Amino acid sequence: RDTSRRNFIASDQHHSNPFIIKSMEGDCVIPQSLQRKKAVLYRLDSGAIESELLEGMPVVDPSIHFDGKLYWLFCTRFTSFHDANASLFLFYSDNLRGPYKPHLLNPVKSDIRCSRPAGSFFSMEGKLHRPAQDCSHSYGGAISIMRIEKLSVNEFEENVVRRIEPVAPYNTGLHHLTSFGDSACLIDGKRYAFSLDRIIWKIFGSRSSLNTRHLL
Repeated sequence: RDTSRRNFIASDQHHSNPFIIKSMEGDCVIPQSLQRKKAVLYRLDSGAIESELLEGMPVVDPSIHFDGKLYWLFCTRFTSFHDANASLFLFYSDNLRGPYKPHLLNPVKSDIRCSRPAGSFFSMEGKLHRPAQDCSHSYGGAISIMRIEKLSVNEFEENVVRRIEPVAPYNTGLHHLTSFGDSACLIDGKRYAFSLDRIIWKIFGSRSSLNTRHLL
């Protein structure tokens, strides 16, 4: 297995949450790029920009599901009117590269406990599920597993079926869940620890040498 590392996106802006989408035209990734005020779709093999989606919108944690007919883009938004953790927005298109239309009910829900996306979609017992962040106590405090009951251009409904709590030694929170078929899943956790490097970064972070962020 190739374990080499390379810079996928080199930028002075923050990129995170690389959500991978597999398609017949080639695999793509859509990271969060909030400062660009758009969702950008990159080719996974080369890092080249495939398409720019939802331009002019400060998109948070964009996640895409293909139901066989339509591509559904789930996200939250960060503006003076919208908490990045509280309201879920939904867009759809018949092409992965867009254009995407807003759902009739946007925001389709407002609930800080289970709106912000937190990982890959998966099917269980014939129903589509999605992980969502529970940010009611802190950012990425826990993960809510949502079962999607209705998903169409006119309707959206989902319910919490399970809440995953953080456990020691990473007992401060959970942020992301990614499943690998029926065999395994990965969950990231967080904990607080003293870090001299972090203190130095906070003091001198405005220097360009310390302010460049990369998605590897």
